[in-house]
Amino acid sequence: KNLFLNTMPSSRSDFDVVDTPDRPSTWKELREWDKMEEDEIRRFETMRERRSIMQQAWNKFKTNPIPYVLAPCIGYCIFAGLNALQTGHAYMAIKYLEYRIWTQGAAVGSIFLGAMYYQRKERKDLFKLQPYGPYRHQYGKSHIAFQSDKRYGFIW
Repeated sequence: KNLFLNTMPSSRSDFDVVDTPDRPSTWKELREWDKMEEDEIRRFETMRERRSIMQQAWNKFKTNPIPYVLAPCIGYCIFAGLNALQTGHAYMAIKYLEYRIWTQGAAVGSIFLGAMYYQRKERKDLFKLQPYGPYRHQYGKSHIAFQSDKRYGFIW
């Protein structure tokens, strides 16, 4: 007798990995199992990307720190102006309220300048990622006139 033949599986079902109860046996079960696995992966990804309130605040501050620096100045000017008004120093009250207007205008201006900067940066990065296209170094220029100074979007 050959001992090797006795150790071999006796039927095709012994080879099948699909027959195990933890694996799906039909396409529908496979699709459901795959969806559950994908949802679990997404949950782990969101857990990994979760950030604390301090991390979110620090990232906001790093994006545009000027309004956050000027906000206490605006508050100081308001309260100092009101205090000067209550104590009878009209000239100083007017000056503090004028300083408040200037600092508030600077804060709003920095918000707009920051928005312009990041819009321009995003556009520039997008065009850098495009290896070929109508906006990339005149690639695809034909015999028809092509204006190299023509730009897409806003010019800031």
